[in-house]
Amino acid sequence: MLRIIKSFSEVEQFDKLSFQAEVFFRRLWNEADDFGRFHANPLLLKAKLFPLRESVRTTDISRWLAECEAVGVLACYTVDDVNYLEIKEFNQRTRVKNGKYPQMSDTCQTNDGQMSDRCPLEEEEEDEEEENKKKNIKKKNFVKPTVEEVEAYAKDKSFKTLVPIDFWEYYENKEWKIGNSKMKDWKLAANRWERNNSNTKGHRYGQSGQRPATSDEDHAKGF
Repeated sequence: MLRIIKSFSEVEQFDKLSFQAEVFFRRLWNEADDFGRFHANPLLLKAKLFPLRESVRTTDISRWLAECEAVGVLACYTVDDVNYLEIKEFNQRTRVKNGKYPQMSDTCQTNDGQMSDRCPLEEEEEDEEEENKKKNIKKKNFVKPTVEEVEAYAKDKSFKTLVPIDFWEYYENKEWKIGNSKMKDWKLAANRWERNNSNTKGHRYGQSGQRPATSDEDHAKGF
């Protein structure tokens, strides 16, 4: 697929990316459709972007994806419970009217195909807050969890796809926000993370919670 070559050396956001995340983004640039869209599933991204590099893990892909979203070079979104991404300011000349992947909208799509001004997790949090008001329960101020608290919650819930450190780093980069709103309940976010990834072969949460180690050579190369 022919792409207009773009220089990223003077783009301020790229100075905030790790070397590995920048390599990830450059490869993604060549594989996205004509509108800059692609799957945001770490398994599919690894298979497409790093097919011959066995040392790259899906946890690495998730971390680099979160880095890119945090600095604003791409945005992740969900359509019909499938995760996609869109590169910002892709600006490729194309005669194609429709991309391979669904368009990102400022609103969120509901299960019945209608459009809602609230995303699913925002709806869950707001509905819970409304229910608490009816019961005269005062909502506590949000306190971000530690990685250990996420690990304990994942173990208690027997999560199979949520990797605690990836979940924590993702929302830490997003300043613990859902869309533009401050998160109100991180456990709701963890529950939805698990549901969204349950149809993939995510890493099973183990007792130690540690990610697989790579060789010293892999660490030296940065992958």
